Amino acid sequence: MSPEMTKHYQAHADRKAKEKYLSQMPDFLGVSAAQQLALRDDTVKAMDLRKQLKARIDKMTMEQLETIDAFLNELTGSIILGGEA
Repeated sequence: MSPEMTKHYQAHADRKAKEKYLSQMPDFLGVSAAQQLALRDDTVKAMDLRKQLKARIDKMTMEQLETIDAFLNELTGSIILGGEA
């Protein structure tokens, strides 16, 4: 945008409009503020889910753990319980 257009926009746009469009602009990493908030929310949700799953796993029997291990092997292709990672 040319300096003249920038000056014209700033003279006519209200604060709410400026904040709206600034929040959509990418930062130096190429991620907008809205995208950063979404990523942070996903990270928090993932951490909460992992905590809940770990608590449930801690209460499982050996047979249940082996079933979960077999399912995870199919899902991820890695063997955890069998000694290989």
